[in-house]
Amino acid sequence: WQPAGCCPQERTGRTRRLLRRAQSGGVIAMSSDLTKLTIAGARDALRKGDVTSVELTDACLTAIDAADALNAFVHKTPEIALERAAATGAA
Repeated sequence: WQPAGCCPQERTGRTRRLLRRAQSGGVIAMSSDLTKLTIAGARDALRKGDVTSVELTDACLTAIDAADALNAFVHKTPEIALERAAATGAA
């Protein structure tokens, strides 16, 4: 048994759909869509300008907050993460 979306083929298919939608003029705006991107998919979206580093970081921080009940993160530093994302985007 594997949870939905953990299979690499499923993730790749979702990433292709997201990037295809972005390439056809759609906007990747939903946080949940961004958090489902693979590292390579996020890299490609960043390079193409489909998403900013701040948007991607904010989506991840939102997902972390949504899963707060899991206590998976001992110490959160969203301010530092967003500051570094903004600096990366400005470079």
